[in-house]
Amino acid sequence: MNHRRVAILVLLLTSPTLFGQTPQPYAARPGTSISSSARLHLSAEQQTELAMSTAPREITQNASLYILSEHGYKLARKGTNGFSCLVEHQYLDTYEPVCYDPEGSKTLLLARFMREELRAAGVNEQEVSRRTDEAFAQGKLKAPSKAGFAYMMAPDQRVYNPATGQVVHGPSQAPAHLMFYAPYAKKEDFGGLPGPHTPFLLFEGRPDTFLIVIPSLMAGANASPGGGEKHQH
Repeated sequence: MNHRRVAILVLLLTSPTLFGQTPQPYAARPGTSISSSARLHLSAEQQTELAMSTAPREITQNASLYILSEHGYKLARKGTNGFSCLVEHQYLDTYEPVCYDPEGSKTLLLARFMREELRAAGVNEQEVSRRTDEAFAQGKLKAPSKAGFAYMMAPDQRVYNPATGQVVHGPSQAPAHLMFYAPYAKKEDFGGLPGPHTPFLLFEGRPDTFLIVIPSLMAGANASPGGGEKHQH
């Protein structure tokens, strides 16, 4: 990948609107009228393959596995390490394989369960968003209470980029990343996150705010203009 393509990719991934980073991240996209009957469906086998590819095997082999059915998520395999792996759908035509650690499994995972239960009941996307926000406000859903993270390392992810209005797919446009829990965090809490190689916030200022770290992009932070690495001792 040449420097120009890397620069474009970094710009898109650090955009404050990428991955639905809006005050109401669960709401339907602007101009979208897609219904639950037209949603993107994945077979149980496809979901299993994606979920098992999003974290190291040492994690996934002992994690709980959830499969989305027409009625919501079902436990397909009970794990022993506290991690939970599944394929999420932030939007009806996207898919995001993710593995939550024990803390995320006890908190944020429940919000994802609620989202799919509401969709299965025929609730529209705007109302799903409103009810999710309400559940957090009422304490029915809770933000993580301690440090933790979720894996999103799958090579196959299909995510929406509102900066372009396009659904992007594949490792070059939706690279592997780690999501650290940062409830209610703002960019100012991390010095403004000023550079293209710094982490960025997803769902800023919400109970489910994530600090996103993309190792492949951050690894180039100290690269010299000529393509070499700068090392100072």
